Amino acid sequence: MKINFERIKYSPFGKRIMNRFKGSFIIGALLFPLMLFFCLVFFAGNWWTGIISIPVTIAMPLFIMWISAEEAILQARLLSALTDEEHNKLVAEYKKYEERNITRYGHLTSYGLVLDAHILPWESIKKIKFVPGEYRWVYTKRGGYEKYYPAKIKVASLFGTKTITTTSSLSPEEYDLTDELQRFLDSIPKYTDKEIKVENNYYYAKR
Repeated sequence: MKINFERIKYSPFGKRIMNRFKGSFIIGALLFPLMLFFCLVFFAGNWWTGIISIPVTIAMPLFIMWISAEEAILQARLLSALTDEEHNKLVAEYKKYEERNITRYGHLTSYGLVLDAHILPWESIKKIKFVPGEYRWVYTKRGGYEKYYPAKIKVASLFGTKTITTTSSLSPEEYDLTDELQRFLDSIPKYTDKEIKVENNYYYAKR
């Protein structure tokens, strides 16, 4: 499928996709010198260890870049596959939903769920899961402390034969989201007739 670069350039969704592309290359560019440093350290210790480390140190930044860029390419193809009428309708519904609703769980449209920079068609979504927040120990030079990580929404989508899980934080989780989250789930049938599996494990875990 060809990518409509003109649409990617001017679409509000396209800008996010391009930012994801740029981010993936920036991450790779930052990781590469670091991995090269480790490679030189291995060479300093032992010649053969250094040689063995070359594939790993080169492959890791490239792998991270590819994983990040792959999702951006998928989103670019989905956006390009829309007709002008479908795209304009998606943008209009996206903006309308944003004006009238809380969008921490994503934007509901007749085409699908728009979660952060991800456009997830209803026909591809297989499961929506809510995970409660949790406290984790974080260690610094001054010692360790518990840090709260907000609840998350995870959407499993099937594209061809590949299942992709899109995760987004429900931050800021400043209060119990139970009722708000249920209203979001109750709204889904207004946008699609498809039955989607929902696993709601949410509870307010913040102390």
